Amino acid sequence: MGSRTVKVIAWAAGALLLLCLVPTVAVWLLLPVEKIRTIAEQRITEETGRQCTIEDLGLSLWRGMTLDLEGVELAAGEGEEIPHTARLEHLYLKMKLLPLLSRRVEVVSLTLSGPEIFVVRDRGGALNLAEIIPKEQETEEPPGDEAFSLLLLRVLVEDCVLHYHDYMDSVQVTVAGIEGELNMLPADGGSSFPLHGRLEIGELRGREPELREQFEGALPAVARFEGSAAVDWSWIELTRVTFTAAGVRLDGPLRLDFSKPDSLSWSTKLRGGADDPALLSELLLPQDFPRRIGELSVELDADGHQLNIRRLEIGMGDDMLALSGTVNLAEPYAASAALKADISLEGLEEFLEGEQRWEAAGKLSVDLTLAAKLQNPLESWSASGTVSAGAVEIILPGERPALRISRLRATLSRRDLASGSLALEAGGSELRAELSVINWPGLLPPENPLASGRARWKLTANANRLNLPELLGPEYVSSSENVSRTAVDSARTPIALGDGRGSLTAVSLAVLDGVGLENSGLWFTVRDSLLRIDSVRSGYSGGRLSGGGAFVLSTAGVESWSLDLRVDEVQAGQMLQPFSSVGKFLTGSLKSSISLRSGNALALDPSSGLSGSATFTLSDGRFEGWPALNAIASLTGIDELRDLEIDDWVGTMEIRDGRVFGDNLQLNTTAGLIGAEGSLGLDGSLDYNLTLALNQRLSEKCRELLRGELANLLTGGQGTVELALELKGTTTEPKISWDTRPMAERAAKNIKRSVRKLFRKLLK
Repeated sequence: MGSRTVKVIAWAAGALLLLCLVPTVAVWLLLPVEKIRTIAEQRITEETGRQCTIEDLGLSLWRGMTLDLEGVELAAGEGEEIPHTARLEHLYLKMKLLPLLSRRVEVVSLTLSGPEIFVVRDRGGALNLAEIIPKEQETEEPPGDEAFSLLLLRVLVEDCVLHYHDYMDSVQVTVAGIEGELNMLPADGGSSFPLHGRLEIGELRGREPELREQFEGALPAVARFEGSAAVDWSWIELTRVTFTAAGVRLDGPLRLDFSKPDSLSWSTKLRGGADDPALLSELLLPQDFPRRIGELSVELDADGHQLNIRRLEIGMGDDMLALSGTVNLAEPYAASAALKADISLEGLEEFLEGEQRWEAAGKLSVDLTLAAKLQNPLESWSASGTVSAGAVEIILPGERPALRISRLRATLSRRDLASGSLALEAGGSELRAELSVINWPGLLPPENPLASGRARWKLTANANRLNLPELLGPEYVSSSENVSRTAVDSARTPIALGDGRGSLTAVSLAVLDGVGLENSGLWFTVRDSLLRIDSVRSGYSGGRLSGGGAFVLSTAGVESWSLDLRVDEVQAGQMLQPFSSVGKFLTGSLKSSISLRSGNALALDPSSGLSGSATFTLSDGRFEGWPALNAIASLTGIDELRDLEIDDWVGTMEIRDGRVFGDNLQLNTTAGLIGAEGSLGLDGSLDYNLTLALNQRLSEKCRELLRGELANLLTGGQGTVELALELKGTTTEPKISWDTRPMAERAAKNIKRSVRKLFRKLLK
């Protein structure tokens, strides 16, 4: 190689190096990197009120000019429990070189790599981003200082993480894997320019497991769009938006209008369906739900704050659910909807939780129109339409019969009025009911003003062949052969311990092991959690029963109660049998006045706190087969005492400490006069002292059996034999023994009498 050639190459290399140095020097002169870094930190700190730091700023001229900002961080605000408000691992800004000479910035691409943003809502409902977003201000440029113009062609977002901390509702959510791309073409002097791009969300994390499970199958969610935007970004019109998530696909146009200050106007018309119904079923339906979504179609549009659901249909085999309506997304928030559904009930027993088993057939049909103001709490709502079902069979655990709903139809006509009809069959019983509900505040949240109103409802039920022993169990209802009709007519009746009054009537009913109620009526009032029975009237075992009482209620049930009853001409055995085994061996016509009190639940046991008093008269009665009388007959040897005819029986009783105390109880029987003092426990235990003043015939028989001094000791002042006995044990296993105290007293009197006679003879 000659020296001339070497010189040419050297000059060429020098020229090339000079061409590279000139733009580099020009760039450094026009864009002083360190100065830009310092100015950027200061401006961002001033605009946001949060300290901004940039760890490093680099400049590369390889394949164009690339500005690399590394470690951009915006500090957290005072008192915020977050590491920082925002952080950016890298910001890559790729620009063209030559336009810089004319103070014009043409950005080929802007890449945000690894951004992490914390959105915080404090306990007062304020967002942290609302405080740091710079407000638009009109600024005047200094004279002679021409501003840079900006043209942005492409924006990329890589691996973005968005944290949302809501201290008002105690929610923490993290959206990760956010990828985005926005491509824009030059406007070429026009008022708008075309654009297209995509947005993808890959993962959602949160401390609420229900939230994670709900969105586990919905992600990733991908949105792709194409359209145009105004040069000043006053509007964006996307001719097509395609959104895909959880097997659901929506596509259609979307227009966003930012021209009005502090408001966003938008309109859309989307249509879509289910690309993967199986995935949609896994997302929306419980795992053991016997239905799978087969198809989904939706059509909706919006204008401003008005969202219109033109059609939303979900198909699950033969089942169908359709919804249409409107939602106002601005104050006052409101919604209205029309809901139609036909749902087969077969197979739903697998979805019922707990130990109960049930089987169902037929369909549930729903046709409702709903309207509501979506304030918090719900201010008002209204509904109209029908709900109907048929051929539903429910099998409960145990030996209860299956419950079949042969007809169900409910109608809602406005917010506070509903009516319906129901037909039930169970264990050979039939029940048909008509129900009307007026102002049912229990349907609303407790904090809602409407919830404090009074509930009113009216129910009329007719029962044919009602077999209550099978429905409720023989321990509560032993016989109901005579039941032909049961009616309830109630107005302003308590619901959720509200105030009101109502009534209950029944033509014929047999309860509590054979006790018969005929032409019964009960009228009650509820106020301030006190259920007061104003009046009770009933034919009771061939007689009459009337009275009243009060029950103190709470959400847990009955706290205390009181009851005052008057019993006229009822069969004693049938009335006493549910409460004591003595009723099995006693017949007769009973009149009584009973007053009962309890500070506990509805239970007749020693621990129930039951107290009260009663006076009674029994006439034309008979004791037959009572174990206590059999024991007395065996002890005395008088078989006539096994069965006793009762002419009349009067007495008073007091209930306290789990026992029924009777003082001076007098039974006038065919065997003589019987007196009793003592108590009978609610558990059946006995503790009585008995005195049997036998009639003349039985007294003679007793003296023949006993003879001698013992017969004299048992003979009273009327010349009749008086037996003193102690009755212990229980009503089913009584224990009888002699009470020797009266005989000892009588013997002492006889001795004193004999001594007096002896002294009189000696003194004569």
